[in-house]
Amino acid sequence: MSDYMGIDIGTSSAKVVILDSHTGTLVTHASIPYPVHHPQAGFAVQASTDWWKAVQLCIQNINKKIDLSEIAGIGLTGQMHGTVLLDNTGVPVHPAIIWADQRGGTLTERILERIGSDRYVATTGTLPMSGFMVTTLVWLAEHQPELLAQTQTILLPKDYVRYRLTGSLGTDITDAAATGLFDIDRGEWSADVIEALGLPGDKLAQVSDSHVVIGTVTSQASEETGLPVGIPVVAGCADQPAQAIANGITSESDVSITIGSGGQILVPYRKATRPTADPHLHQFNHAVPDTIYVLGAMLSAGLSLRWLRDLLGLDEDMGYQELAQMAAASPAGAEGLVFLPYLYGERAPLLDPQARGAFIGLTHRHGRGHMARAVIEGVCFGLRQILELAMVGQESQRVITGCGGTMAHPIWHQTLANILGQPIEVSQVEEATATGAALLAGIGIGEIGSFAEAAEVVQSERLTVEPDEQVTSLYKERYSQFCRLYPKLKDDFHRLS
Repeated sequence: MSDYMGIDIGTSSAKVVILDSHTGTLVTHASIPYPVHHPQAGFAVQASTDWWKAVQLCIQNINKKIDLSEIAGIGLTGQMHGTVLLDNTGVPVHPAIIWADQRGGTLTERILERIGSDRYVATTGTLPMSGFMVTTLVWLAEHQPELLAQTQTILLPKDYVRYRLTGSLGTDITDAAATGLFDIDRGEWSADVIEALGLPGDKLAQVSDSHVVIGTVTSQASEETGLPVGIPVVAGCADQPAQAIANGITSESDVSITIGSGGQILVPYRKATRPTADPHLHQFNHAVPDTIYVLGAMLSAGLSLRWLRDLLGLDEDMGYQELAQMAAASPAGAEGLVFLPYLYGERAPLLDPQARGAFIGLTHRHGRGHMARAVIEGVCFGLRQILELAMVGQESQRVITGCGGTMAHPIWHQTLANILGQPIEVSQVEEATATGAALLAGIGIGEIGSFAEAAEVVQSERLTVEPDEQVTSLYKERYSQFCRLYPKLKDDFHRLS
């Protein structure tokens, strides 16, 4: 067994990791940032060439530390939903339109009217949303049809780096599933949806399984990066399935809760036993064959604490630690203060862009610590709502893995365990998304025999956090209060927005 490279095309930066398959540890890693451009209000685009330049620099930095000839395979991952348009020579005809772009949001109702909401969700596993490829392409067809006319191939973000590495044009099943144009049961582009929307289905990239070797490093890519010619490259997968692979979230005994800027709950199901698609959540194809994962996304998890840090004028680096300490020193329940974490509207479980954040129950007794405690509790209450929706009554039957840098702090993982009333196993995997991509490379070249074996390569001893029964009892009532607040305030939020 050898070293594997994982490449992650994130929203703010590219990351490249080298995984030692013998020890399961990261040998080294590098990260290079790039900007998001906003040429108009509501637009969010990135230069595809910035991704490639960042990857080049990362690999060149890594080459100063290790011998790249030790790399046996390369896997890819990255931000979901984005749209990359290439002409017949492989050159981008427009900056990539990424997931954060809002221009297509006004078209979602029209898309559903053409197809029917129930039929659309049953086919694609999701409602159409702004930033998804489906809404982006419908917007382009209406407002900039000349761009689609110039386009030969439509890709997703990580697939542009795949093309620059190998010359191979294509995507994988997980990224295709997250476009809103894919039939998740059939595992192919939905001709019915594409034809109903009048989109150029012949320009959508060919789809393969995530672990399939789709090419090797070309001589040109070798010159540009320093990688040896001929290293196998696998198709890779979207960022959420990638972290799931690294954390062993691959079967119906698992569930992951990730707390970063946003919050994500990922619940795998065998395709044959998946629940009926719920429009408040997403169902997408997992990198694990014949597996669907239910995904619920909260927009403002860690971002809520970041907002409070900035509001209070705390130091950018130490402010989170200060808030965590203040929250830990405040009593559970924040002495009657409740926070609704809808600072950017909310996706799951509300599907309401006009939802608003709020402190409820504020008195003269409350200080910074109470506010910090209430923010953390509010985020965890929201995650419990999503989990209950995604698990359809299976809460006690799965191991819950806590992921993300935020989860490492005791106030976060203990509060989440107390609010869920269940143990949390906190992942110790570093750079889980890029590591998941590296593990896919090991599977693709045949050195790792299965997805279950892949998780064992990197799994270190987890931190198990047990709920405090006395605090859990308090949170049971407070959670019921939390759930009643949004329905009471919804109309006021809409009027205020």
